[in-house]
Amino acid sequence: MDRATDTADREIVLSRSFAAPRELVFAVWTDPQHVGNWWGPAGFTTTIHTMDVRPGGMWTYTMHGPDGTDYENWVRYLVVDRPSRLVYDHGGAGATADISFQVTVDFTATPDGTTVTMRSLFPTAAMRDLVVQRYGAIEGGRQHLARLGEHVAAVQAGAPLRGHARFTRRFAAPRRMVFAAWTDPAHLVHWWGPHGFTSPQCIFEARVGGRIRIDMRAPDGGVYPMIGEVRVCEPDRRLVFVAYPEDGQGVRQFEVVNSIDFADDGAGTVITVDTQVTALTTAQVPLEGMQIGWNQSVARLEDLLHDPEAIRHPGRDIVTVRLVHAARSRVFAAWTDPEQLRRWWGPAGFSNTFHVFDLRPGGDWRFTMHGPDGTGYPNHCVFAAIRPDEQLVIDHIGEMHAFEILASFLDCAGGTLVRFRMRFDDAAECAKVRTYAEPANEENLDRLEAVLGLR
Repeated sequence: MDRATDTADREIVLSRSFAAPRELVFAVWTDPQHVGNWWGPAGFTTTIHTMDVRPGGMWTYTMHGPDGTDYENWVRYLVVDRPSRLVYDHGGAGATADISFQVTVDFTATPDGTTVTMRSLFPTAAMRDLVVQRYGAIEGGRQHLARLGEHVAAVQAGAPLRGHARFTRRFAAPRRMVFAAWTDPAHLVHWWGPHGFTSPQCIFEARVGGRIRIDMRAPDGGVYPMIGEVRVCEPDRRLVFVAYPEDGQGVRQFEVVNSIDFADDGAGTVITVDTQVTALTTAQVPLEGMQIGWNQSVARLEDLLHDPEAIRHPGRDIVTVRLVHAARSRVFAAWTDPEQLRRWWGPAGFSNTFHVFDLRPGGDWRFTMHGPDGTGYPNHCVFAAIRPDEQLVIDHIGEMHAFEILASFLDCAGGTLVRFRMRFDDAAECAKVRTYAEPANEENLDRLEAVLGLR
């Protein structure tokens, strides 16, 4: 029995051809700013939370149905072969948490353009039939590809790409403090921009007609200015400003209007952010990652508001954030079970020998890390605070580098958001360590995912 016959009752296969080059069609399928304009059946809209298009990367998003129903989704990319193929695992949350399947999308170049073939393979025929009968998966898939075709045609015709994002966040901080964090340059410099970015120049005149200029420096050293003007400034209530992000050569990329409303919520504050791209100022500029950038910026703001020490003493933290596709209790266990922890702690190529592991406030953790060259590195840590499934605080004691580790675990669509922060006694010490600690921490979390069976 061949593969096609063996899996036919578990598959949904849909195909459509487009009069467009394969590179463009692939980009429209994988660029978050494009995806937000067409993804899903007719009448649906999509909010993208994270989108990391690489093998092992996660995409989490919410589809909003015409009747107001929200459908949480997660994707883990297995194969990313630009511009010819994508393979990914796809699942849901809440009412659809038990539904998962694997998707293969082939982008085939043809004399007239591109043919897209989307194959969804389910674990069982019963699950395949369920999504067809209950959710109209076949007709929904056809509408999905039709909307893709409409968007590709619009892009080819030069239609403006109208990027839009709207989201809410709650902060355990008073409204005045949250508003100040948005309008005081002394605070903005600590959180504006995606992870790893800094703001060497920050001007924000919090008044109607006030000038804005924020120069964002990327981890690779590139500087990307954003200039703008304040249109509405109602202290502690509402802020509206227009911004013009520029590329590395000072060319304006697009115009975006940002509206932020601030409301009391018990002892905290809820903000509603609405950001709308109103014009492209340079033709064919991909508006990549606008919503993802916002999510990362607001996550940095949340850290700042929950940790005033970071405002008083900036530059002392190294922060790594990762969405791990596993339940929070399972992820927390991998951090606190010594048999699991020793298998993944440290950068790629390292191993561990644990001598003492006393998991309690005040308990010692003594271990030796063995480098790829056989060198042993003794470590001594003390558990300072433990909140099961939520947070670990660990003091790393050492002659070379002393720092505090704070690991937090948050429920998120598609898994657990892990925030791993190292805090040093002074900024100079942190700067010396940062160049190798940041990539090492990423490798550390890669190994965590491997132990959890996610790689």
